[in-house]
Amino acid sequence: MAKMEKNDLLIKHAKEIEEERTTKRVLQTENDKLKFKAKCLEDDVHKMSLKAEKKTQEAHSELKEKTSMLATLKEKELQVDSLRRHLNQAKEDLHQKEQELESSSRRGQIEDKERGMIQRKEKTRLQREMDTLERNYADLDSQRTREIE
Repeated sequence: MAKMEKNDLLIKHAKEIEEERTTKRVLQTENDKLKFKAKCLEDDVHKMSLKAEKKTQEAHSELKEKTSMLATLKEKELQVDSLRRHLNQAKEDLHQKEQELESSSRRGQIEDKERGMIQRKEKTRLQREMDTLERNYADLDSQRTREIE
């Protein structure tokens, strides 16, 4: 009986060892699964940090581009304002020149009318003088003809 008890104890002990080994294998498998999950999560974190870094660089690049575009826009607005001022000044100058030309044209017309009137008066005066001279000549001619007769 002592032998049987010893065998039972050995079998029992062997079963306990086998159960511990099985438990150890299960725990090792679970441990490996958890290590794999942890590794996957680390990889995901690394990928996400690379994506975040890339997005940050893109945002920074877009911010630089936006700033550059705003500066260009500001410069173009200043150029447009300058061109508007030049255009308005040119319009004012043109208007002033048109007024001066119109005024000069009116003065020229008035002067032409005055010259025309003066010339007509002069013509009329010369015509009267000519008429007077012709009459005087005719009178002298008829007086000479009478004196000769």
